[in-house]
Amino acid sequence: MEEAQKQNDLQVDSKSQQDSFDSNSSSSTDSGSSGFNASDFIDDVENVTETLVELIDEQLMYRVLASTGLAISEFTHEIQMCLTNLNLNSQELVSLADLEPRIALTSAKLEENLGLLNAYTDFFDGTMRSNSNREKDYYDMRKIVKKFVSAMEPTTKRRGYEFLTHFDAWGIWTKKINISEVMSIFINLYTNACKAIERAGSINRKLLISISKGTSYMTIRFEDTGDGIPKDKWAEVFAPLYTTSIPAKAFSTENDYKRGMGLGLSITEEIITELKGEIAVTEPSEGYNTCLKILLPLADKSELPEDAY
Repeated sequence: MEEAQKQNDLQVDSKSQQDSFDSNSSSSTDSGSSGFNASDFIDDVENVTETLVELIDEQLMYRVLASTGLAISEFTHEIQMCLTNLNLNSQELVSLADLEPRIALTSAKLEENLGLLNAYTDFFDGTMRSNSNREKDYYDMRKIVKKFVSAMEPTTKRRGYEFLTHFDAWGIWTKKINISEVMSIFINLYTNACKAIERAGSINRKLLISISKGTSYMTIRFEDTGDGIPKDKWAEVFAPLYTTSIPAKAFSTENDYKRGMGLGLSITEEIITELKGEIAVTEPSEGYNTCLKILLPLADKSELPEDAY
């Protein structure tokens, strides 16, 4: 009898242990399905690694551009000294032009090229000086745009571009800003527009900057007749390193300069964001193929100095 009882107890214990094992097994399986997943973890690590690589590439490019900017500011003065001597040599050639027709032709070409170099060095010298001094002030955007269009005139004339401007009001004043920041915005948009126009190969070669004055913001529209931006790429163009091709090398042909590094619009967006503004690609006006729309805050009348107008 006792032997039969022992056998029964052993069977009960065995069943209990089996039930406990099955329960633990089931719990472990459930925990595995809702907890750590090695495959997902590896995917996350790969995504983070890819993002870090992109950020490192972006930072390296920013350092290159910053170094280039410093070099330009350092050498602009030296270039101007050379240009002064070249201008004197050019004047001497003009005085000899009457003696030899071939000298007259060479002199005219030299003067044209020197005019281009003088315009650019004056523009960059003023912009860099403002940036190095960190000068901030209120600016009439009309005057900034006119100054920029005038500085780009040698290039627009040489390439046969028509560079138009339109303002719907007088006294479109910015908040306190560094003028070099605004000029950087226009330079980036201008160079992109020029490349797009050259790629399009159209006879209609026009650029337009139009500014309208709102209650708290000004709206700047920068338009061109280039090859346009597909709608599905409108948001992507502001991503760092986004470009359609590789940048040109030194001494490359005109066609090579239709390319870019992929940082222009990204930097432009960052500058505009710092200025409490916004930028986006939008529908262009009739006759144009691309439009970049910028919103920048307007200065209140109470902020402006008494002699502003």
